[in-house]
Amino acid sequence: MDRPRASAGLPEGVLRATLEPLFPVPAGQRIGGVLVRRGPVVAGEARVLVGATEVPVEWGLTSPRAGQRFPGAHDPGHSRFRATADPGLTGPARLVVRGPDGDDVVLATLDRPWAPADPGLDTLPAIAAAVDSWVESGERPEGGHERLLAGLGAVPVADRDRRWVETFTLANLAFRALPRQAFQDLVRLRRAHAEEDDLPAFARFWGRAERALDGQVLTAHGYEPAIAERPADQVWREVADVCSAVRERGLEVYLCAGTLLGLVRDGAPIPYDYDADVTVLLPGPTADAAAEQFWRFKERLAADGLLSTAYERKERHHARIISDSGLPVDLFPGWVDDDGRLRAWPYSAGTVRAAEVLPLERETVTGHDLPVPRVPDAVLAANYGADWRHPDPVFRFDWLTAREALADWVAASAERRGRSPLRDVPPGEA
Repeated sequence: MDRPRASAGLPEGVLRATLEPLFPVPAGQRIGGVLVRRGPVVAGEARVLVGATEVPVEWGLTSPRAGQRFPGAHDPGHSRFRATADPGLTGPARLVVRGPDGDDVVLATLDRPWAPADPGLDTLPAIAAAVDSWVESGERPEGGHERLLAGLGAVPVADRDRRWVETFTLANLAFRALPRQAFQDLVRLRRAHAEEDDLPAFARFWGRAERALDGQVLTAHGYEPAIAERPADQVWREVADVCSAVRERGLEVYLCAGTLLGLVRDGAPIPYDYDADVTVLLPGPTADAAAEQFWRFKERLAADGLLSTAYERKERHHARIISDSGLPVDLFPGWVDDDGRLRAWPYSAGTVRAAEVLPLERETVTGHDLPVPRVPDAVLAANYGADWRHPDPVFRFDWLTAREALADWVAASAERRGRSPLRDVPPGEA
């Protein structure tokens, strides 16, 4: 299991502390965050302040992801909170705890002004028109996002229809703000259109969203440069180079996830993707054996200057190489068990037969040799479901289910990390 580790600068016993803006409400502005402690939080010890004013906080919201990342913490599954601040308050928001000497210790700060609604942006039609104008012109005026959110927060809850959600989402995309909220809203909008059997309407909205993103993509991880901004030939060349680097170190490798999907379905990189994905096949039929081989492989990549050590600080159970042009290429571990089933993090807990992957095939794209599974449809169905042929720009992989299905890999990888020199990558290293 993952070992708890305090973030840099946090006081003893605090494993994680965050503060972030959430969507607006009529009575004020919402702030959310996570506070993960080794011991229980004493009543009144942790508070949220906006300026010098303490604001009401709802503590103990369920956060399964925190529970998985910090299993040694006190009740980590209920570590998320949210607070509501009056829109008239100004000054930064701060998450503080009372220190041993009685003084406040600041754990996280949110430098965002709280402002009442702008008289010119106090109705949904006016706000929607402003968003559309800024999206089309490419303008992003200073303070514009705060003005939009203040106006949207003034719209009565009863009037917050789909147009309100779309306007709120476009505002966030245009200003590269609230990525988690924006991604969740895009998922909900697509789901609602699918339930109404009207995905063409979502496609039209997605066109507006792409214009708002303007060369960026939004993933569950945040805003990233779109792979579509790179020449396709360059993408395939750099993926082929990474595959060659893996094979030179004695391991087989093949395209997976979005990179395989783009090649098979579109014959090109997926335009709303931002990285490339390959699976590294490891010797040994068990998670423990695979973890040993994968970490040795990563340590060799690091010694050769290829591994993204910055990515290692995220404590993921795969690895990343950054190409010379800056393209992230994720390397996922896979192995074949004694039953002849592929176990590959994070998409196959034996759901794919090894015979559907091996022997690998070769696809030549723009002159570059790319290894692919023998039956790519089986790998894509395991990753994306039976509907993988239909584009979904807001597809969200179910990582929680993957962690449960491949718990042996998660535990073996975490244990091996504890014995690796990569576990203590200095914060300053790239």
